[in-house]
Amino acid sequence: MPVPDITFAQWNQALVGILDEEDRNQGLKQLIGALEALVRVSATTFIVFPQGERPFVPYHTLRPHEDPAVQIDPYLNGSYLLDPYYRTAMDQGSSGVYTLKDVAPHGFKQSEFYQQYYGRTGYSDEACFMIHEGDQCLYILSLGRTLEEPRFKSADKEMLEAVYPFVARELHRWHQQEMESSPNQMLHSHLERALENFGTSLLTQRECDVVHLMLRGHSSKSAALRLQISLDTVKHHRKNIYTKLDIASQIELFHLFMNALSNASPGDPPDPLEAYLSPAR
Repeated sequence: MPVPDITFAQWNQALVGILDEEDRNQGLKQLIGALEALVRVSATTFIVFPQGERPFVPYHTLRPHEDPAVQIDPYLNGSYLLDPYYRTAMDQGSSGVYTLKDVAPHGFKQSEFYQQYYGRTGYSDEACFMIHEGDQCLYILSLGRTLEEPRFKSADKEMLEAVYPFVARELHRWHQQEMESSPNQMLHSHLERALENFGTSLLTQRECDVVHLMLRGHSSKSAALRLQISLDTVKHHRKNIYTKLDIASQIELFHLFMNALSNASPGDPPDPLEAYLSPAR
């Protein structure tokens, strides 16, 4: 159930408690609770993406029936690489407040990523704070709404943009305290490189370009526009990709990518498919 909404004056009063809290983990919980009330959301997830290291979720407020092993673990194990919020932040260096319509590519609702993380979970929209900690770290603080709730409107976004500087400051303070208390907890991840090299052992460079856009939820029309080639050429590439990878749909491509990623290790060849498919050859 969404928490009761609060006025902007009440938000300002909540800031006093957040600023006075010496334990930054408690301060983080208070901050998220105030944000959830400010714009009325059902769930919040705070994700930290250290540069070159495995992402982790320090805090979340999922709905009572939701299981982190279903909602969060697959995301952290590699599918975050296909998240339009993550891609917008990393590929474009974007910071600020974004709703789903701001970042989703054309055809995104038909993608397997959308089905996995929106269609099957009952979420219809989310507003995310995307904050870069220099070149060392990316924070994404996601505020989610369900199908029973209205999508975020311009007034909601303006409210979140108004508090963005404070949120960025508090997440910076949280991270500084976290690093001082546990500087060696984060594990190195090779997943970004695995995405970049996915399919390179079997596909041409242009086919790989099409695969990466397909995985990120782009339709054939959107891929054609991004690559500046014709729609027929994209369809031709997709046909060749399916034949070479022995798959028949974009859904199968998504699961092939996730399975290859879950079996990847630092000592494997650059293309995670090469090691994943080698026992069958």
